[in-house]
Amino acid sequence: MKKVYSVLIIASLMLSAFVFNSCEGDKEERYQIRVIVKNADGVRIHNAQVRLFAAVEPSLIDEVGFSNTDGEVVFNYDNKAFLDIEGRKGGWAGCNSVELLEGREVQVSVKILPPDLEEQNGCLDR
Repeated sequence: MKKVYSVLIIASLMLSAFVFNSCEGDKEERYQIRVIVKNADGVRIHNAQVRLFAAVEPSLIDEVGFSNTDGEVVFNYDNKAFLDIEGRKGGWAGCNSVELLEGREVQVSVKILPPDLEEQNGCLDR
């Protein structure tokens, strides 16, 4: 009888550990965006400000990040969305948009251009 209880206790501990670990995975973000900031020559730009937002009022999504030394910044979300992206460094700017895809990392580039080429940078009047 003692062995049966021991087996039941061990089995229940293993089951609870499995349940807690599988619940932990459910908390991860399902939508990930990797924004790569580049100049007109394709050179990646570090320390560029990247703003991700929904162009509707009121918007729950309006985040700012900065590109790393590889010119990349990653954002994570729990819900599907179609978002606008603005990249800026100094007077240079560029825009793009992205649709989040469930369970996949979406990679999108933003080409920033100097102010004299502003009409070509993909930005609308904002």
